Amino acid sequence: MMSRLLLIAPEASYHTASFQAACRSLGIEVILASEGRFPIVSSQSVGLRVDFSKLNRSLRVIETAYRKMSFDGVI
Repeated sequence: MMSRLLLIAPEASYHTASFQAACRSLGIEVILASEGRFPIVSSQSVGLRVDFSKLNRSLRVIETAYRKMSFDGVI
């Protein structure tokens, strides 16, 4: 089974793409949680839209995603 990681990143983070590429090279699937109208998500990742100003709501979004597709770590 492939490892899966939740990456929580700010909108327009320039490190996200290189981090996703590194994870893919290691066989790790990335779920990206980000703010913004259009989260930065590659065609090979799953994206979650969160609002960092509404932490409880964002946590519920992440918990729901975890129930559907559990992940092994969070960064």
